[in-house]
Amino acid sequence: MLLPSVRGQMATLGRRHGIAVLGAVRVRGVVGWAVARGYHLYSLPGNRGRTAASWLTEAAFGRQGVQLGLVRGKDVPLDTDTPMGAVTPNA
Repeated sequence: MLLPSVRGQMATLGRRHGIAVLGAVRVRGVVGWAVARGYHLYSLPGNRGRTAASWLTEAAFGRQGVQLGLVRGKDVPLDTDTPMGAVTPNA
């Protein structure tokens, strides 16, 4: 079995915390988070601009600011057991 060579490892560990190990170079904290985010953004096949804009908006305003306005309030009733209401199959 032929295994691919590993050039480094990285992970985001929550908001603005991360780690990146690239050969002998190790970075942590905000720099590690930025390196990991940059790598993930570079690896995306498409929608890099939209993803980057979403990440920047989330960094500036928090997650609620990014998600604001995606679903109209009347479409998701919060006082029922099922978020989309009762769904009946087609007969």
